[in-house]
Amino acid sequence: MHRDRGSSRARRETLRLSFAAFLAALLAWAPASVSAGDPAASEKWDGWAEAGGFFGTDNASRGEVAIFAPLAQSPLDLFFADLRGKLFEDEVKEGNIALGYRRMLANGWNAGAWGGFDLRHSERDNLFWQLSGGVEMLSDRWDLRANGYLPVSQPQSSPGAARVYLSGNSILMSGGEEVPLFGVDGEVGYKLFGGRPLPDGPSAELRVYAGGFYFDDDDAAAAVAGPRARAELRMDGIVPPLPGSRLTLEGEYSYDDVRDGKWEVGARLRIPFGSLLESRAVAFSSLTAQERRMVDGLERDTDIVTGESKEEAVIDDATGVAMERVAMADSAAKLQSAVSQGSNTLIVLQRPSDGSDIDVTATSGQAMQAGQTLQGGGSAISMRGSRSGTVASFTAPGSRPTLVSTDTSSATGVVTMASHSHAAGLAIRGSGGGSFSFGNSGIRGGSDLKRVVIQQNDIADMGYHAINFDNNNDVRIVNNHMSNINSDGIFFNASNTLAIIGNTLRNGRDSGIDLNGAANTAFISGNTIRDIAFHGIFVRGGNTIAITGNRIRDTARAGISIFNPVRALSITNNIFAGSIGSNAVEFFASTGTTVTDGGGNVVLPETTVNGSAAPAASDLCSSSLATARFDGTLEITDPLGVRRTFVNGDGCG
Repeated sequence: MHRDRGSSRARRETLRLSFAAFLAALLAWAPASVSAGDPAASEKWDGWAEAGGFFGTDNASRGEVAIFAPLAQSPLDLFFADLRGKLFEDEVKEGNIALGYRRMLANGWNAGAWGGFDLRHSERDNLFWQLSGGVEMLSDRWDLRANGYLPVSQPQSSPGAARVYLSGNSILMSGGEEVPLFGVDGEVGYKLFGGRPLPDGPSAELRVYAGGFYFDDDDAAAAVAGPRARAELRMDGIVPPLPGSRLTLEGEYSYDDVRDGKWEVGARLRIPFGSLLESRAVAFSSLTAQERRMVDGLERDTDIVTGESKEEAVIDDATGVAMERVAMADSAAKLQSAVSQGSNTLIVLQRPSDGSDIDVTATSGQAMQAGQTLQGGGSAISMRGSRSGTVASFTAPGSRPTLVSTDTSSATGVVTMASHSHAAGLAIRGSGGGSFSFGNSGIRGGSDLKRVVIQQNDIADMGYHAINFDNNNDVRIVNNHMSNINSDGIFFNASNTLAIIGNTLRNGRDSGIDLNGAANTAFISGNTIRDIAFHGIFVRGGNTIAITGNRIRDTARAGISIFNPVRALSITNNIFAGSIGSNAVEFFASTGTTVTDGGGNVVLPETTVNGSAAPAASDLCSSSLATARFDGTLEITDPLGVRRTFVNGDGCG
């Protein structure tokens, strides 16, 4: 059961307001407390700058800089700023701004509190903000501290980490979002030895720390919690002329169930601001151990800890249909049973273990129901998280099946689509070509279908069309391979809205793509069409037609043929090669066609058009009838590299 994001956000807002009140109180009270002290000793403490580098597991190696700056002070009180910046591997960046207050107590302890803001640019290219704060007690020998972290940012999309998988009869996504985690941490530290000047060098001390952390969120898949231990070897006065200088060698190890064991080692060099002045150097040297601890840097988790989001339901990104159940099939009977489960079903069709085809002849092909996705084993399609909106690829288990139907009716298809249906990753074989006695189509659709997607299928040996639809459909045909087709590769009647992208069509006995009726709107791009017995692309009228970036080779008739008027026609960046029968582009009875863009078309060298190796203009763009005039400009570069321009009212030739 998924959590209510609204209640999670409300809880975040309540915590933010509480933390903001704490920070406001600190900012109001700490400076007032400092100013109430004796101003006679207002320059006891100086700030410092620190730079370091760390090497760690899990891409955690980093460089960092820090600045500690006193803002106001009295003999017993210090109000300060602690600023930090980090640069990790993989372009991860983090910055921290904190304001703190410390007071020296009579018992040798320093009590402190701080609050701040953190910013992180994560390895998944997300930007997160959080509020942070803590309390501490420091003595010469002991450290006690506890910190809290409150994200301001909401979870953000994380495509690189999202995983889509089957779980029983469901399909789910996890890691669709990168979630900033609420958290706390704390530690106890103890000085094992040191602090006194060495005879011929700086003072040195070894401190060890043990503690733990807990980070979680309602949106997260798991809590990040576990122990942490670290050690610091501090060498003060490492630069002799600068008494406040310090070299710190540090090692740390932590463990949690999400990130497993993590360790890092590194070093930091501190340079004080005031020690270049002799008077300030003397002043620092005279500080007691308790006073020196007043300018220790804040110790906290400077990273904004993030985690992967919980599992969520998925939506077929191509059709927009929520996938509520999964049905597995590896035979015609199981496929029928799977389809009978109704809409919102992902049907994974696998190749039978004996390698045989799945014959659906007895049912005149397989008809899908609305809102179903039929995916072949081994293929990959995109799923979108229902909560996160993140899109990730899902690869179906098994290997590609072959669906076969020898039904010879031109009114049937091996697979028949419905509204919001999706067919992907299938091999489809029909009743065979060789004559115009006709047989079934590979994928068939009727009329008035919404959001149909046909993707990554291999359709061959069809007695009729590879893909065949009637009127008023919304269809996307992407990255399919079609061959040995006894009629058109792709055929549509009238009033369809189409995207035909990245397909390969070869060995067809009619046109590669045939938009047969009026009022079609189509984007035809990036297709390879070759060895065609009629036109490569045949458009018989339409509303808005864009034909761009296609590669057309070896057609018995025109590479592109426009028959009847098209209201807005774009023919750009198409490549013609091999043997083009009549013309690269042909306008036939197309008075009223408006060419809105006609540039960048090329006939490759060694290409013949209408039998000529160096065709005349009339062989590149022709009109078979006087009525075949068009408005606009069409440019075609011929095999000799000469750009030929056909302009308004000139027809072709």
